[in-house]
Amino acid sequence: MGFAPVFLDAALSDLFYEGYCNGALWPMFHSMTTYSKTEDNEYKAYVTANELFADAVCAVYKPGDIVWIQDYHLLLLPQELRRRLGYSPAIGFFLHIPFPHADVFRLLPHHSTLLESVMQADFVGFHTMDYVTNFATCLTRVCGVTPVAGRAVVPNDSGGHLVQFGALPLGIDFDRYHTGTKEEKVQALAAHTRRHLGVDKIVFSVSRLDYTKGVPHCLNAMRTFFQTNPEWVGRLTLILVVVPSRTRVDKYAELKKEIDRLVGEINGQLGTLLWDPIIYLYRSLDFNELLALYACADVGLIVPLRDGMNLCAKEYVAAHADGEGVLVLGNLAGAAHEMLEAVIVNPNSAESIVKGLKEALEMPGTDQAARNRDMAKRLETNDVHWWTSAFLHKLEETMILQQQMSVNHLDSEHREELVRAFRSARSRLLVLDYDGTLVPFSDLPSGAVPDNDIIELLGALAALPMTRVLILSGRDRNTLAEWLGKVPKLRMAAEHGCWTWTGTEWAIEESVMANTSTWKSVARTLMQEAVNLLAGSIVEEKEFSMVFHYRACESETSTLDRSKITKAVLELRAALQTALANLPVHLVDAKEALEVKAFGASKGAYYLRFLHKLEDDPDFVLAVGDDNTDEDVFEACEGQEVAHTVRVGFFPSKAAHHLYDYREVRKLLRRFLV
Repeated sequence: MGFAPVFLDAALSDLFYEGYCNGALWPMFHSMTTYSKTEDNEYKAYVTANELFADAVCAVYKPGDIVWIQDYHLLLLPQELRRRLGYSPAIGFFLHIPFPHADVFRLLPHHSTLLESVMQADFVGFHTMDYVTNFATCLTRVCGVTPVAGRAVVPNDSGGHLVQFGALPLGIDFDRYHTGTKEEKVQALAAHTRRHLGVDKIVFSVSRLDYTKGVPHCLNAMRTFFQTNPEWVGRLTLILVVVPSRTRVDKYAELKKEIDRLVGEINGQLGTLLWDPIIYLYRSLDFNELLALYACADVGLIVPLRDGMNLCAKEYVAAHADGEGVLVLGNLAGAAHEMLEAVIVNPNSAESIVKGLKEALEMPGTDQAARNRDMAKRLETNDVHWWTSAFLHKLEETMILQQQMSVNHLDSEHREELVRAFRSARSRLLVLDYDGTLVPFSDLPSGAVPDNDIIELLGALAALPMTRVLILSGRDRNTLAEWLGKVPKLRMAAEHGCWTWTGTEWAIEESVMANTSTWKSVARTLMQEAVNLLAGSIVEEKEFSMVFHYRACESETSTLDRSKITKAVLELRAALQTALANLPVHLVDAKEALEVKAFGASKGAYYLRFLHKLEDDPDFVLAVGDDNTDEDVFEACEGQEVAHTVRVGFFPSKAAHHLYDYREVRKLLRRFLV
């Protein structure tokens, strides 16, 4: 493997690394906002350092190479490489630390610049779904981009750039720790350590010197443990290893003093001539020393206040894969999302740590071994080699999707063909969905209010000679009338075609099964039960449909991971299918929603009825929509030579073309006016 060095002089390195990286980004990304500070000269150094990395990449880059950017030090590198190399290179980015909640991230000066740069990568990886959820929420709130199913499209000069993102937890070299622990010299050192300490149980905790690692909290919890469990005095020792880090930074020097003080206090208050409660090492360990301490420890105590992953937890379990030993793990470490068999504790609560430690010490050996086997099996499968392959596979998958998009995208050439066909037509019909097509999605249905731009655009189109504009939406009739009812000549259909706007009032469609009492109460009960499980979800009741919305779940509840959301939605879907099987309704999967609607409530069926009622046959039809309910319209358009279909977003569709988002739809519609 070859390396290309990037040289930073001492002054630049200090401002870049000690300054912006660790003084601004590190604390903010770990949600410790009071520790974060941003100086203009440090941010400028960060920009310069990223430019120097870009110089180094460009100097060795060859067409076909893959660029994989690692961590928060290089957040500006994706955009800098795009500026120099265009969209030819496949660029991956992995963040090894937490991605904070949107409300925290937005406290960071230059946050939009940093986020927009990361979005120039093709695939962005994180350790956990919590971080993915926070990232997706930031895309919406900071960049105005609506991600769907781990994909988002960022507007650019050529239309848009597709980026995928997801959770790929970093693994360890499992075999190195598992087999290394069994080596004779490691076993001998472990046995010597046990004999030397002469205690019944050894607890081991290792971390870098950092305020995110929670070492003072751990020490205070140990003091409380001995005070509340005096039977363990003289029988248990904590081996605490703190690896020096960033020693020139004032906060780290202060932290070192606090740890020294706490260790001295606890040993002085509780220790005896023959026993120390805490053995404290402030230095790095060689690999065999580390393995020996993992091996001899009855309990691994890993309780960071916040940690992107924490591989020490995984290393401890790998060392105990074939036997006893208990991992006590803080719930704010990324590893806690995978290592469910560990004793999970709250690192901010001494009571929780004490309770978890007591549970670990009293756990039967058979239970310990069973838990370790289950965790070790996953760690062995999802090791660092799997992680590397999985990331590169996702990056390759993204490149394939981008290629498919370039084939089906309604590019400028096809767009102009549409415009020419529109202008030459004697009778035109525009069939437009509303949410996600003309306006961006909102967490709550009531939030997608039309802006003046779209109201004026629809009014101008509807006023054109020989042009009919039909808003065919799943929205309830009252909302559509309130928002768009004053647009002259605009035609509307609400609830997927159950209601038709006459210009002054709504008329019901005769084909709709009007009796909803037989199924609404059933759907309402089941959906409300799901709302009780998923914070942020809501039920929207219309006259001919019931909708369970879960779009806001991820942004409203940072502790709710996607697996729980998916499980609850699948369970609700199955319950609705069973309960409503013989009733006159359809169950439809929409964008972050499940909708139960009456028979006859179909956009495709309404479109065909609408065409049949027209006095003249249009010789130009454009149908645009963004979700599965619009597929009925696209299917109804098949075989109609004058019909053109466009799906918003990149999903399997019967539509002939796609556009990236509502902004591209508006851009197309404006061309019809010129």
